[in-house]
Amino acid sequence: MSGSIRNRIVLSHWLVVLLVLLLLGPTACWLLSGELEKQRFQELDFLASHMAGMVDNRLEWYSRQLSDLVRDPLIRSFPETARVPAVADLLGRQREVFPVMVYMDAKGWEEVRVVHGQPQVYLAPFDDQAFFSSVEKKPNRIVTGKPLKSALSGEKVIPMGYGIRRYFGDRFIGALYGELRLSRLTSFLGTVPVGRTGFILLVDEQRRLLYHPDAEKVFAPLAKPGNGQDWVQMALDGERGVGEGEILGVEVLLGYAPVKSLNAALVAVLPMEEFLEAPNKMKKAILLVMAVLLVVAALVARWFASRLTRPLLQLTDLAGQIAGGALPEQINIQRTGDEIDQLVDTFGNMLAELRNSMVSRHYLDRILAGMNEALLLVGLDGRVRTANRAACELLGRDQTDLVGQQLESLFKVEAQTSEPWLQVLLASPGESRSRQQLKGVDGLIPVNFAWTVLADGSGHVREVACLFSPETKAGLLQSDLGQGQH
Repeated sequence: MSGSIRNRIVLSHWLVVLLVLLLLGPTACWLLSGELEKQRFQELDFLASHMAGMVDNRLEWYSRQLSDLVRDPLIRSFPETARVPAVADLLGRQREVFPVMVYMDAKGWEEVRVVHGQPQVYLAPFDDQAFFSSVEKKPNRIVTGKPLKSALSGEKVIPMGYGIRRYFGDRFIGALYGELRLSRLTSFLGTVPVGRTGFILLVDEQRRLLYHPDAEKVFAPLAKPGNGQDWVQMALDGERGVGEGEILGVEVLLGYAPVKSLNAALVAVLPMEEFLEAPNKMKKAILLVMAVLLVVAALVARWFASRLTRPLLQLTDLAGQIAGGALPEQINIQRTGDEIDQLVDTFGNMLAELRNSMVSRHYLDRILAGMNEALLLVGLDGRVRTANRAACELLGRDQTDLVGQQLESLFKVEAQTSEPWLQVLLASPGESRSRQQLKGVDGLIPVNFAWTVLADGSGHVREVACLFSPETKAGLLQSDLGQGQH
């Protein structure tokens, strides 16, 4: 059955579906994976840009807090009033945001210092004179220093200073210094989800981590990538974008954006392992769908093939029965409503004609066998097709020996006769008679010879009937010839 038409139809349909799925499946995976990557990059780009903007806004908000303190009358009038306890109390109330606050005079001497809300009496030059100089050179604005670990509070902070310069008299009267807790600025970054295992990094210009989900890694150095783009440096240079790379030894997708107020880079990181989970699940789903479609395609193809080939297989079985000699009266073959029905009808008509011709042939064979006169049926090729018993006895030869012989070889032919016997017989399509001599096994046999041309229902000549009778039976030849033709 492996070579049956049904199996071939099933296989061809299944292979077509398989080919389509093999083309569409990988294409769908590639397109969907690319779309997922594009979507992730868009999310990371938006997240990095938005979070960088929020860091800038929060730093600006804390800067305004420091500016508002400078505008307080206690601070503005301190050079004249020197109300140390009142100023210390004012600065101490900022301990949640600024654990260290210092008021300095115009020469950089500390006049008020508050650490964790506790005032300290310490009249000495400010420790970071370089920072004081930058504040003095940029009065009436917030100056932000590089993040550091405070020697006074032991916390990771961002130094901030405000130089106080009076417009009336145009003179520098002092500065207010505060150390902003770094965690106050960056803690909200830990509440922002980046996928399931992703995170956000904040890196300064010295490539130190200002924020990492693990607080122990803050201020730890971030190594440059061994190969590929240095996305962090691109963000530090003021660029914004997305890419793939290695961060802290992990292959990641990332989005980056500059934090201009800190001269830092914010990086939103999504581990590649997590990103690949979605494409892998999608590929498994596509493979499952392909497998289901292949099974369904095989079942549907088998159903259609069975419906299409069942009549053909029934016709094949019927042809085998006919070849074995059986001629059924009816054809019980399922109708399909298409061209196969025409084939079944044609086969039925052929079977009916074959049945009729078989009956007629059987009847003719019985007539020929019962005739007393010798009869030969000759085809259009001039060869004997049928010889009855009387002809075999007359010539003294078996039927198998006569069938296939040329008609001319059975007669004594005159030397001057050149026209073939068959042409002579066909030239007289009606009943004709003559006297001839047949070649018997014992010699020549004088006979009365009669013949007639036999045609089918459409008028086409099929055979020539030849009757032979020894000259003693010439009177009976005419009636036997008429019976044989009929």
